[in-house]
Amino acid sequence: MLNDGAAADQRTTLGLGDLATSTGTWTDGSVFSGTSSGTNTGDQTITLSGAVTGSGTGAFVTTLENGIVLEANLGTSSVTTGKLHADSVTAEKIGNQATCIVSSATPSGTGDYTGQGWYNTSTSIAYRWSGSAWSQEAGIQSITVTESTPFAVVVSNPTAFTTDLSLTLDTQVAASVFAGPCLLYTSPSPRDS
Repeated sequence: MLNDGAAADQRTTLGLGDLATSTGTWTDGSVFSGTSSGTNTGDQTITLSGAVTGSGTGAFVTTLENGIVLEANLGTSSVTTGKLHADSVTAEKIGNQATCIVSSATPSGTGDYTGQGWYNTSTSIAYRWSGSAWSQEAGIQSITVTESTPFAVVVSNPTAFTTDLSLTLDTQVAASVFAGPCLLYTSPSPRDS
């Protein structure tokens, strides 16, 4: 028998550590409702259920329920690039217009981040947010021809900053004459002497 007078002293003598205590109600000897405190000595199995699941004695692995961490639970800049696995951001996880705005209008407002794109479907012109303004991307994006007579002009839509510009003569009526200034030269000329 132990010579220690108090239960806590007896546990210390035996090397058992602090006794876990609980205040609440046990049902069928297996379900507890209340609060517990103390130290798990490693011989008790703990089972977690609900938003966090796992089971074991001492240290054990836990799993978070899907969708349990809401945006409001994340601190500003808490998910940094270093915390993302290389394959964690896939095309399926990026929403439409997440990186480029596609609109039939010219850019308006401010971009969400420097380098964000804006594509105007009405004009086929692309823009980038510089951090302070929307700037039209450099390169051939459109060609305007204001006079085509007597030429027919065909311009293909610029792709990769190149385009084809085709010029052909319009079909002329047989009686049409191209008129222009004419210099009449006679010989001998006063300049010939």
